[in-house]
Amino acid sequence: MLSLLTSLAQNWGRNTTAVYNMVQSNQAFSANEAVANHVADGSANSLNDTLSQLGLSGNPQITLSEDLYEQIISALSNSILDGILFLVGVIAIVLDIYHQPSC
Repeated sequence: MLSLLTSLAQNWGRNTTAVYNMVQSNQAFSANEAVANHVADGSANSLNDTLSQLGLSGNPQITLSEDLYEQIISALSNSILDGILFLVGVIAIVLDIYHQPSC
């Protein structure tokens, strides 16, 4: 990993010493420290800040959102909800087995 990240830093003109310390010494940088140590180009607080720094603020932005069907499919594919629904199903089957009708 060290040689990969060091070579990537060297190819992109980054601070190889800082990258070496990040891998070997488990050193982390804040956003401002990363910019100061030439590990990152800059920082932005929002999408609009990023677009303006890159000179793309004049381009149109398209906002995408899911329709109702996609929201339902997304909720049903959630692993936590799947586990809960499975558990409810198992409990319902066990209750049906142990609950004998009183006829």
